[in-house]
Amino acid sequence: MLSNETTMDVSEQFSDIQILGLASRNKNLSNKARHRELFERLLNFSDQVREARITAEVLFSAHHLTAFFHYALRHVNSPVPFNFISASQSENPVASDLRDHLVDFLGKIRTPQKLLQFAIPVIASSFILNSYPPDMHFFNPAEVYCNSYKEICRQVCRTGVLAHEGSTHLILPSSFIRLLEVEFVKQAEAFAKLDNVSSAMWHLRMLSEFNRDWLTIRLENTCLVCLSGRPRYCLPCKHIICDNCVRRHGDKSDVWNFEIRQCFLCKTDTPGVNIQVRPPTATARLLSIDGGGARGIIPLVFLQALEERIGLPYPVQGNFDFVFGTSSGGIIALALSHKGLSVEDCMDLFERLAKRAFELHYISYFRAILVSLFTDGIYPARNIERALRDVFGSNETILDCSSATAMGTKIGVVASTMKPEPFLFTNYNGLGDRKGKNARSTSAAPGIFTPKKIEDLGKFQDGGLTFNNPTKVGLAEIKDFFPNDLSAKRSTLKVSLGTGKAPEREPELHGSNSWWKDLWFFRLCRVLWSSMDGQESSDAVYKKEANSVEDLTTVTNKRRGEYFRFNIEFRSQQPRLDDSSKIPEMKALAQGEVALQLSQLDQLAHCLIAEFFVFELELESVPRKENGKYSCTGYILCCHRANSPAFNALLRRLTGLSAAFLLRGRTLPGSVQDRSSLARDGNFRKRVCFDVTSKEDLVSLQLQERGSEPYHISGSPFSVNWLIEAQGLGLPFGRRDGVKRKRK
Repeated sequence: MLSNETTMDVSEQFSDIQILGLASRNKNLSNKARHRELFERLLNFSDQVREARITAEVLFSAHHLTAFFHYALRHVNSPVPFNFISASQSENPVASDLRDHLVDFLGKIRTPQKLLQFAIPVIASSFILNSYPPDMHFFNPAEVYCNSYKEICRQVCRTGVLAHEGSTHLILPSSFIRLLEVEFVKQAEAFAKLDNVSSAMWHLRMLSEFNRDWLTIRLENTCLVCLSGRPRYCLPCKHIICDNCVRRHGDKSDVWNFEIRQCFLCKTDTPGVNIQVRPPTATARLLSIDGGGARGIIPLVFLQALEERIGLPYPVQGNFDFVFGTSSGGIIALALSHKGLSVEDCMDLFERLAKRAFELHYISYFRAILVSLFTDGIYPARNIERALRDVFGSNETILDCSSATAMGTKIGVVASTMKPEPFLFTNYNGLGDRKGKNARSTSAAPGIFTPKKIEDLGKFQDGGLTFNNPTKVGLAEIKDFFPNDLSAKRSTLKVSLGTGKAPEREPELHGSNSWWKDLWFFRLCRVLWSSMDGQESSDAVYKKEANSVEDLTTVTNKRRGEYFRFNIEFRSQQPRLDDSSKIPEMKALAQGEVALQLSQLDQLAHCLIAEFFVFELELESVPRKENGKYSCTGYILCCHRANSPAFNALLRRLTGLSAAFLLRGRTLPGSVQDRSSLARDGNFRKRVCFDVTSKEDLVSLQLQERGSEPYHISGSPFSVNWLIEAQGLGLPFGRRDGVKRKRK
């Protein structure tokens, strides 16, 4: 009868069909008794199905079944059969560049014996780490391997990385793929039998078995801990680890701070290594410092004034997540963030550096220019080389854990290739090597210092030739740094510091009064120096920001960060880039400009104070729609933590200025120091509740101090969907960083 109603083969839809006869209705037989046999048969079938699912490792929890149901609904129009393993990895997919990382690692394996006894167990363990994060269903390991890794391993074999020079033994690609599968299944089955052991703990145990092997292996483009990420933090042992491994394996000393006590690979002690991570719902803060040779003292004056206006016992550079600099700005960025110098110390250092770098002995300046035509530089490179080496050392690298990693600061130093094109050195593993070289490359002004050659990368000169104002470079990096946040670049707080601009003058239509100044060489020099003025780039950024403001009047779903530019205009001719004797004069001129721009500095200070605070939804549950709206609960948190001098000073400032938080323009009850705003451990934690009709509705949270307009806290305005994605909530099969979330 069923076959007459459908064209499908019944045997493909049902594993078995049984017919059960029920007793006829009888007054002497209760309904329960009449259906008892059916009830017992169904219970028996249920037990059989449960056992079969356990055997096949597909007995899903109700939480996972709900997720699979939603995934299946989205998949209903696809001609491809629904794959449970692929669906479970949709929010945490296998790394797209896993093949490259495996090739990178296997390239360090020199013998077939090491491949079998060391590389294959480590790779298999890394697959377990990524395949079974907390909250993931335990799928059949053989099926996981075939579904997620087998084809990638085939691609690895095609690169020829299994051929070991000088060895008479050869491991065939098919053997490698099979051996890796056997090892993965063996480890996964052993892992499944352990209670209260996460895949991260399992992987660390496996890595520790080979700590001697790790002593001789270093990679710059692959994190050796997980084999699936690009490393960012260089430990004292010179092993470089990635963000996810810091979060997975580091000792969490605070909510956004991790301590690395020993290398996860070679077990070398790493005392004093602290890594600050960015709060997930915080927006980026960019500090951009123009280049300008000896004129680099000017940005430092503005930074010193900003630190005074903020008024907290905390270094001003710590208020920014990204610090980018060109030429002298690059050296300042490294001194402030990497070395952790105070602004005052940096000013003293800069004056000494400038005097040593721009020092000429027994030769006139005019003769030095003539010599530079043949030697490629007016000043001997050893001047600045020695000066920088004294400050930064000769063995440190820009990737080394430093004050920047402890503050969570990303550094970018802009240089130019010989074409010229921009080239960026970073402390989060963009291209680049030794920090001493990085500082030297970004200060190799053409005609002043000879270009710097870096092994394997090429020759570099002053970045001012292409991006003397590195704001655009920094914003492009922020966009790439947060690829999943489409508003990251637009919502960034941008602070740009100039090194002075020439006075506004009418264009000279008839040339200069001196005939020799109009010769091609001097005209070329004028064009060169004008290209190193960052004001034009700043004006372009400002114009774009103004257009963004106009967009906000008509478009409600955009988020925009503030933009501040501080610069001075010279009263007469600009000082030469190498005129260190004018530093006191330029410092005084900048201090006079500070007095004229106090209002703008105060606005920036209020803005940065508000940016100390972030909002996060409760971790226990994702808001669900009830009665036509989403009821949301979360907390305002402070980036400065309890009992730190900066936190205590911040609370005193906010209390003294009667500061209040505003939700959608309405003042929230309670002061910043009452019980409703502080957690038991003393940290700031203010509960906030609100309703939205759509998860895409923007919600604003602002901080207002007495006498000031309100400023958005970091991340505001935000949508509920943006918060959920940023915090990694609602991921039923676990997160890439291995953090386990509580849920109701």
